[in-house]
Amino acid sequence: MSSRRSSLLSAAALSFFALSCFSGPGLMPSANAQDDNADGSGAVADDDITQDSAGMSPTQTDDAAGTGDGEGMTEANDPYLWLEEVEGERALAWVEAENARSLEILQGDARYQPMVDEAKAILNSDARIPAAALRGGYAYNFWQDETNTRGLWRRMPVPDYIAGGTQWEILLDVDALAEAEGENWVYKGTDCLAPDYDRCMLTLSRGGADAAVRREFSIADKAFVGGGFALSEAKASTAWIDADTMLTGMDFGPETMTESGYARTVRRWERGSPVEDAPVIFEGETSDVGVFPFAERAGDKVWSGVIRAVTFYDSEHYLSNADGELEMLPLPLKASLAGVTDGKLIVTLQQDWDYQGTTYPTGALLAMDPESYAVTQIYAAGE
Repeated sequence: MSSRRSSLLSAAALSFFALSCFSGPGLMPSANAQDDNADGSGAVADDDITQDSAGMSPTQTDDAAGTGDGEGMTEANDPYLWLEEVEGERALAWVEAENARSLEILQGDARYQPMVDEAKAILNSDARIPAAALRGGYAYNFWQDETNTRGLWRRMPVPDYIAGGTQWEILLDVDALAEAEGENWVYKGTDCLAPDYDRCMLTLSRGGADAAVRREFSIADKAFVGGGFALSEAKASTAWIDADTMLTGMDFGPETMTESGYARTVRRWERGSPVEDAPVIFEGETSDVGVFPFAERAGDKVWSGVIRAVTFYDSEHYLSNADGELEMLPLPLKASLAGVTDGKLIVTLQQDWDYQGTTYPTGALLAMDPESYAVTQIYAAGE
C-alpha cells in the first residue's frame, strides 16, 4: 500500500474517533490505525495536517460494481460493499473527503489547539524516560523530539543506562538519512542477529506506510551493508537463522499474498542469492491474515519456525525439527509464543486448554519442551 493510501486510511480512523469524542454519539469509529512499534518514545512534529477533499459520501452510488467475500453479496443488498476494496479509488476518495470534513470540524472546536499543544509538549518533553531494548550488553533506544523529528537510533552500555547516563552513541540519524536519500523515511524497527547483535535488518517506511523497505545494517560501521540482505517495499517480515541465512515472508506478486495483504509464503534465504530464488518452506492460504517467520536463539541453539495467523485471533505455530522440517506444535489456536528460556518454549494462553489430562486456564504462562511437547505450568491467574 502506498504511503498516501496508508496515511489516508489511518487518518480516517483517527478522525472518525476524534469526531465521536467531540460531537457525541452518532458516528462510528473506523478501523484501528496502525501503531508504530519502535524501540522507544515517539514525538510529534509541527507539520501542518492537510488533506484534499474528494467530495464523495458513502451513500452516493455510481456505476462501479462492488465485490466482496460473502457469497451472493452485491451492492443491491449491501450499499457499502465497495468500502471492502481498501485500495479502491472510490473508497480512498471517500476517505480523503471524510478526512477533510473531519479536520475542519476538529480545528473549528475551541478545545482543538490547546489539546494539540498539550499533546506535543508531552510527546516532545525531555523528561520522558528513554525506553530501551536490552541486547548484547547495550540499551538500544529510538528517540524523537522537536529537533530530531524523524528520530535517532542510539545505544549506550546497560550499566550506564541503569545509572541514568545521557551519553548516547548515535547509530543512525533518520533525519539525515532521509535528506541524503531524498526519501520520507519513517523508522519502523529492527530485527537484529543474536547473540552479538552486530547485524540488523532495519525497517523504514515511506511516510509511515504499512509496506516498508528492509536493509541490512552494520552496528560496527554504523552504515548499511553494501550488497547485504535487502527487501524492496512490501508488507514483509524477516527472522535471522545465522549471519548468512534468514527466513522471510515477502510480496512476490498477488498469488503469494493473502487477502489481508500479507505474505502467504515463507522462504529460506541465503546470503548472495536473489530472494526470488529462495526455496519456499511454508505456504498458507489466501484467506489467512498472513504467515510470519520467527527465530529464537540461546547460546548456539536456534529455534525457528513459522506462525500462521489463520484469523486475527487464531494462529498455528510450526517449529523446525532436527531435520529442518516444520512440525505443527500441539498448541490451541489462541496461544502465543513469548520466547525461549532454558531450552523451553514459553507460551501464553488466550483460551482454556485441555492437554494431556490437564486443563490450563486462560492467561496461564507455560513452558513446553520443544522435543517431547511436555508442558509445565509456570503461572496462572490467582496463584
